[in-house]
Amino acid sequence: MRLVAVREQPELATLAIDAFSAWWSEGRRRDLYDDCIRHSLDTPSALPRWYLLLAGDEAIGGAGLISNDFVSRMDLWPWLCAVYVAAPWRRRRLAGRLICRIKADARAAGYEALYVATGLRGFYERYGFTEIGVGYHPWGEQSRLYKAPLPSLAERVQQVLADDVTVCDYDPRWPELFAAEKAHLESLVPAGYFRRIEHFGSTAVPGLAAKPVIDLLLEVESLATARELLPPILEAEGYDYFWRPTFGNDGGPWYCWFIKRCGHGERLAQLHVVEKSFSGHWQRLQFRDYLREHPAVAQEYADLKRRLAAKNSHDRVEYTKAKGDFIRRITALACKQKPQTENEDKRRRAQKDDDEKR
Repeated sequence: MRLVAVREQPELATLAIDAFSAWWSEGRRRDLYDDCIRHSLDTPSALPRWYLLLAGDEAIGGAGLISNDFVSRMDLWPWLCAVYVAAPWRRRRLAGRLICRIKADARAAGYEALYVATGLRGFYERYGFTEIGVGYHPWGEQSRLYKAPLPSLAERVQQVLADDVTVCDYDPRWPELFAAEKAHLESLVPAGYFRRIEHFGSTAVPGLAAKPVIDLLLEVESLATARELLPPILEAEGYDYFWRPTFGNDGGPWYCWFIKRCGHGERLAQLHVVEKSFSGHWQRLQFRDYLREHPAVAQEYADLKRRLAAKNSHDRVEYTKAKGDFIRRITALACKQKPQTENEDKRRRAQKDDDEKR
């Protein structure tokens, strides 16, 4: 299954013209789609854009990003349009893949919101759309209008960093919450897609005080595939998605990170989706196991976290940074390595990034 932008693969233009014409006009208005799609290929404008879902060489779905969907609200743009998935391929969240890709491209093009005109209720809301009114079409019909805000990455990061730091006593329900979250995630994807799902972080250590957020470490075969498959599935379930560096603002390797929140906005779970080769992430399990096996060290960590949370309750970055030396020291013990200072750790990561770029 491939999702492609026709502008990026212009050799697919004829296939796209035939497909959209068949889906939306039973082939009667091929001239309309021919004129629109061919002129979209080399325009300097960000709009229009057309997308196809391909199963082999067959077009089984598609959608568009256009300046106006024949609707009276010409003061609003851009518009999501012509979302279609062939009947045999429905109920696989493929429309969600199209919507999430188009939202990402619209955000990257600098648009602050995306609109859609539709007769549906209860579908687009899953992907962040809110009904804003009614629009009128030239042929005498009307549609409900929906808007999805497209906050910039900087705005989304600031929202995440604005979350307060709260450390609370251990809750014996945390393992059950992990098990329920694991089962839920496995129900959303093909059987066996996640090669491994682990509970890590402080909520995975019995008796340890922690922020009340369940951390899950999930192994996938390919992050390139995960970046296409998982965001539309999980965003429809209420998760926020970030393509995130392992270290700092740009220290690779990059991975998929999801935040699940309750109705009041508080974090419930965080998903860290990585490949098997991401050794730094998997060492977190050794850190977890060391704390499980050494209660006195776990208590030392709990005391440290409570002090730091009291001092940095409104500064997640400083709270996380201040734990760094303890985590590196215990991780080294767990892995039987020489402990590293923060500066040595930064140099190692910088060298790793340089190596990966070569």
